[in-house]
Amino acid sequence: MYGRIFKFHIAPWVSKAQPCKRFFSAKTELNAILQREIDEEEGNLAEMDEHYEDDVYELNRRFSKVKLEDYDPIIILEKTDDEGKHMRVRCNIEDQVDDVHYLDVSISNNENKTIGFRLTIIENSVDVENFFINNTDKLLDTKNINNLYDGPKFKEIEDDLQDGMLLYLEENGIDSNFAEVIQNVISVKEQEEYIHFLEEIKKFV
Repeated sequence: MYGRIFKFHIAPWVSKAQPCKRFFSAKTELNAILQREIDEEEGNLAEMDEHYEDDVYELNRRFSKVKLEDYDPIIILEKTDDEGKHMRVRCNIEDQVDDVHYLDVSISNNENKTIGFRLTIIENSVDVENFFINNTDKLLDTKNINNLYDGPKFKEIEDDLQDGMLLYLEENGIDSNFAEVIQNVISVKEQEEYIHFLEEIKKFV
């Protein structure tokens, strides 16, 4: 009887020893894998960084306010023209599907009106998903903003109106050159975010 009780108590101790050993070896291996991945991605980032300063300079040339902060997925660009029209471009680098990035562009005047565009950028080209116009104060009312008409699907309107709206965006600086610059900046930001993610995992384990 006592022998069986003795075996009952010692068996769990023996069974727990092996997983403990495996845990430490798995942790060491995972840290090594993470470090290799970090080193590789930092090498990729160094190549991407080659033109990053030029791209940021171009954004600062086009906009009076450029918000590009480390480990912040939100990019905000703003400017005001001589007529008092205020443009705001907002991009969340996490708001994307495959290689398509989404931007929200709004242009407001001094008469409480704002025209807004939901844009997609892929392969250095700008496309419009939809656009709208509304009172600026209504758009700032976050409680009721979901009740506002968000405009027609861009592809459903007449071709000449599509061309006219795209030309309007180009005249306000949203052109193929801007698309290339912002896409390059987004790519660098995404790479930085991924490296930071890997570093946080490595610290945790």
